Amino acid sequence: MDYKNIQIEDLYYDRTRNLSGIEEFEDFADIACPSEGSFVEFSSKDTRIETDNNYLNIIPVGINNLVGKFNMAYETTEGSAQKIVNFIEEKKGIEPVFFDTDPTIYKKVNGFCTNYNLSQIDADNYLVELVFDVTEAPNHFSWTGLNFLDPDQGTTSYRANRWDYKKNDVVYDQREESIYKDKLNNFYYCVKDHNSSDDTSDYLKDSNYFTQDFFWTPDVGQSSSVNMTISEYGEKQGFPTRRKTKDNTAIFPLEYQFKNITTKELKSMLHFLESKGGYRRFKHQIAGVYNRPKIFVCRKWKHSWNTFDSHTLQVTLEEDPLGVYPKRSDVRPEDVSSRAVGFNGEVEVVGNIPANWIANDGSYRDLNIGVSCLNIGAGAFSGCSGLIGSVVIPSSVTALGDGSFYECSGITNLILGRGLDTIGANSFRGCSLLEGDLAIPDVTRYVGSSAFEYCSSLNGELTLGYDLTGIGSKAFRGCFRLGGELVLPSGLLEIGSYAFANTDVFGRVYIPDTVIDIQDRAFQNCSFIGNTITIESGVQSMGAYVFNNCSSIQRLKFKGQQAPTSVSINAFKGLENLNTRNGNKIIYAPIGGQGYDIAPWNDFEIIYER
Repeated sequence: MDYKNIQIEDLYYDRTRNLSGIEEFEDFADIACPSEGSFVEFSSKDTRIETDNNYLNIIPVGINNLVGKFNMAYETTEGSAQKIVNFIEEKKGIEPVFFDTDPTIYKKVNGFCTNYNLSQIDADNYLVELVFDVTEAPNHFSWTGLNFLDPDQGTTSYRANRWDYKKNDVVYDQREESIYKDKLNNFYYCVKDHNSSDDTSDYLKDSNYFTQDFFWTPDVGQSSSVNMTISEYGEKQGFPTRRKTKDNTAIFPLEYQFKNITTKELKSMLHFLESKGGYRRFKHQIAGVYNRPKIFVCRKWKHSWNTFDSHTLQVTLEEDPLGVYPKRSDVRPEDVSSRAVGFNGEVEVVGNIPANWIANDGSYRDLNIGVSCLNIGAGAFSGCSGLIGSVVIPSSVTALGDGSFYECSGITNLILGRGLDTIGANSFRGCSLLEGDLAIPDVTRYVGSSAFEYCSSLNGELTLGYDLTGIGSKAFRGCFRLGGELVLPSGLLEIGSYAFANTDVFGRVYIPDTVIDIQDRAFQNCSFIGNTITIESGVQSMGAYVFNNCSSIQRLKFKGQQAPTSVSINAFKGLENLNTRNGNKIIYAPIGGQGYDIAPWNDFEIIYER
């Protein structure tokens, strides 16, 4: 600004805004990220009542009882500092700011900024310190109990199929939806590294590898201060009378400080604390001197960023000497029998569903399977053309029987629960109006033959879960509009005949080394599958016309030192656009590879490469 040319009227303005002519921005992430030294304090707004015998009663004040004060520091240039300050002043402290902190930990939240500090570091670098009060984050409205943390960040459903778990993993046990109504209490915290095959428990509540207690203790720095609650009165000849007038006179708060912990450990503890909402009780065994179990409440904690992957967490725990915490609510016995609730409209089915339950019968809309259901029998809804709208399979269901929704041609939307282990043969075959994405859950181990064959209206992306080991023949055949980048999971063993035939999947397909068998025409007519197919060393057998008419494939590469031993003479027929040299189509093999000089390999020029 040219101060020599300031006019007197330039000095008359509302000091709510101290900048003008500054380019605006929509999001803090566009110009700056929080710096080291930022911290956030969480606390509970509640009514605290201490009753006789020092029992503690904490009542949350409204739906927004858990609040956060984010003290964010931004080291940035003068230009960016101007943009930040201008943005904050524009909100006047009365308009909410939708801001991001650390997306690996917290989700974006709305807060009010009524205070900022601006410090100059050097000629062109500034430190902008902002304080955001987040007071309207109703965690009571979220079944996860989370409004600050992102529940999808680092939280997984339980996987029983040879899954490696690490200490501090946060796991949701979807199997417990069939026995408890309160889904919030289905979260568990891994106490030690292990493989799920080592855990023989039916539910994580019975596991020695997971807990719902606050099991963390700091290496050093634990402190506790005990003030005995007694009454002192009267005095005879210089000797006062002291009496214990109530029970629980030696209770104390705990002050824990966890220094230099990793992001993973931090997120696990933050998940635990936030899900308790500042008022819900939990068990904790104090390490060291004290050896009796205790019940605590955590009403405040503070998280500070140190450096990359290094944090400090300060936690204050208050003991409730009553020593009880709420019992979990069981699913009601009347929810276990198989019946439909509501007809000629939205329908909820409760209880396990037997085979051929209402096959070829019924006129239902928007079928919602209740969480008391564990299995859906073979042919349960087969041929129910009157079943229209959406079908929701809850996480409690572990298996879909063969043909369970066969030719339910009125279904338009499908949600598969996170506990589904097996999708039976022909489960959704011929559901010709089914639209949108198709996501196979992470825990699903097998997709049966023709499970989704001729679901010709599926027009979104296909996603395969991590634990998938087998894809049956024709599983997705004829899903003509089903696309997305095809990522085969690392534990896959078998790809059945025609498994992906006539789909629009695409990408640089990588056949993992766990796959042993690729059957006839598995990828036939996948014309957009990509230009490179890489087949790892585990493949031992390949059927005929595996990639027939996959016109986009130009490069077929084998990684095994030993060529697959059982390969159809027609395995590579229909690959019309492979790279050529000297008029011969090329197949790539590793240097020193054996067995690539016999049929059907000798119909191609083999190029050996690293």
